[in-house]
Amino acid sequence: MFGKRLSTLSCACLAILSLAVSAGGQTRKLPDGLHVPKTQQSHFNINLTDGAGQQWYFQSYLNVYRGMNHVYRGGLYCQVGGSNVRTNTNMAWRNADGHEIEIGPYTRNNCRIYRRAKVYRDRGMVRWLDIFVNTTSTKQVVPVRIYSTYNRHISRVITSSGGSAFGKKDWAFITEHQNSPSLLHIVCRKGGRFRPTVTAGGNTASVNYSLTVPPGGVAILCYFESQATSTAEHQKILSQFKPAKLLSDLPPAVRRLIVNFRCGSGIDNIELDRLGTADVVLLKNDDSISGEITNKQFVIEPFFGTLTLPAEKVIGFAAVAGQETAVHAVLAGEQVVTGKLRDAVIKLRLPTGGKLEIPFSRIRQCSYRVSKEKPEEASAAGPLILLRTGDRLAFDPADLKCTFRTRHGTIDLNGKDLIQVAMNHDSSGVHRAEFINGSILGGMLGPERIVLPLKLGRKLDIRRDMVLAVKFAAEGKSDSVLTHVSLNNEDELFGKLIDESFSIATDFGMINVRPENIVSMSFSREDPGRVAIQMWDGSTLRGRIRKEALRFKIEPGPTLNLHVGLIDAIERTAALPPNETVKRVEKYVAMLAASSYKDRQEAQEALIRMGQTIAPLLKRHLKDPEPEVRQRIRAILEKLGVKVP
Repeated sequence: MFGKRLSTLSCACLAILSLAVSAGGQTRKLPDGLHVPKTQQSHFNINLTDGAGQQWYFQSYLNVYRGMNHVYRGGLYCQVGGSNVRTNTNMAWRNADGHEIEIGPYTRNNCRIYRRAKVYRDRGMVRWLDIFVNTTSTKQVVPVRIYSTYNRHISRVITSSGGSAFGKKDWAFITEHQNSPSLLHIVCRKGGRFRPTVTAGGNTASVNYSLTVPPGGVAILCYFESQATSTAEHQKILSQFKPAKLLSDLPPAVRRLIVNFRCGSGIDNIELDRLGTADVVLLKNDDSISGEITNKQFVIEPFFGTLTLPAEKVIGFAAVAGQETAVHAVLAGEQVVTGKLRDAVIKLRLPTGGKLEIPFSRIRQCSYRVSKEKPEEASAAGPLILLRTGDRLAFDPADLKCTFRTRHGTIDLNGKDLIQVAMNHDSSGVHRAEFINGSILGGMLGPERIVLPLKLGRKLDIRRDMVLAVKFAAEGKSDSVLTHVSLNNEDELFGKLIDESFSIATDFGMINVRPENIVSMSFSREDPGRVAIQMWDGSTLRGRIRKEALRFKIEPGPTLNLHVGLIDAIERTAALPPNETVKRVEKYVAMLAASSYKDRQEAQEALIRMGQTIAPLLKRHLKDPEPEVRQRIRAILEKLGVKVP
């Protein structure tokens, strides 16, 4: 049964994200569409033309050279830690029509960095995406500088608020150049909280970000640039700028990771383009009307019963594509309810006076302004069940009574151990339970019908095949010391072997092996049960395991009986010597604090002679209360060639 613990669950021009990167011994999957498809390559330099006929001459840093009237000497470099991001191969990947290119990876500040540039064919604009992939299990704060040098001095700077210096309310700026075109630089979302600092003068412009990349995650920065013959053209572009439309070619999972161009309150495929100053109604003809929505409540009819939604709980509404009368209601706590609205009219008070009543049949979306009560980035209201209808509904995990049938037997799942159970993993019909420690376990969620009271006050009673996923937590908690098991169906488990020992029949006799003395185990697919074991001291034992199954506990999570014929490999990060060796190490470590210098020195030399295999035992004493013990332990580890944190 699912337990009672609740866990809570970021679109732009320079942005943040999550991927297939190994961090702390675990792997997270990169979202589809993060990179340009690797179908064709081109040598630099690459010359492309945008929809306004302006030339963009890209060099191997994915920077711009020349431009209109040779305004650029070197534009749009990305500099990290004082070093420019570039390709070492002088090659770029290109998409099918050739108007988007990518370079990378470039390694800096514990991140793999990629650059993408898209030259729009329907307008005079280019978009850069700088993608930062954290390869470690700790967050990385990365100083990023997007800078340009020009052949023509900047004669004037005009910011999006009309000033001459980039301020707290600005999100873009225009630079005018002597005897050259003006350039437009869009550096963050209007009203967004993630903002850069900007300096522009002489023949340079610099946009500086402090980017936090989560452990094992990705962060993306987005930047738009335009060339035009006049400042008036750029001011028109700013007045019509819609980041959601310019980022719509990217999958939602990628858009949500762009930190400086968060396109609104996005949930899955639903994105509301919200303002910080007013409520907004976007009509189906693309007209936008701002004001104050005065509806007190909304009555919606989803498939599971009629609901009354107080206005204070609603973030906004979006029309359902292909369904004339249906809407997605986006609620606080990342909930979504899909259905038909009764009295489907939005009442909008205009700031200039007067009221409008706009029928939903004319509306593409509408939303409330960003506020403390309705923030742009709200956390989930607890566990959510995601349905194929688009609904996202909050529930108490104690009310969900489910089992999970696996190849290793049927188990009970506990919500506090899980990130989610995904029902649409692939065409095989297998469900995937994803645990907070990174474990992935295939199986089948039961029963066939889900009956569940919802926090909205209705009861859900649906077939299991209507469920996309059941989500519990937003992210996992990695533990690099856990044992890692790879199974032959691509499942991965993190935890510990709980058998005290097991027997191996080798060519030279029968032996007992204890899990704590093992570094790794490799199993044969052709001959199930045949195993090669690497021990703590580097020796290898080969033979046949004399057990049909090994007991393994996911930490935290259930205990499984893993049939040996289903295991590919087992890896342990902290293999320990046998008990006799442990006792000798502890004896000599105690002597490091002896009153006699001779005893301390003899103990240190004895530990060095025991070799590198005792390093895990020595590391336990790096925080010993005695300063000399800590100092000698470090000296021993360094002598053994072991990296000391």
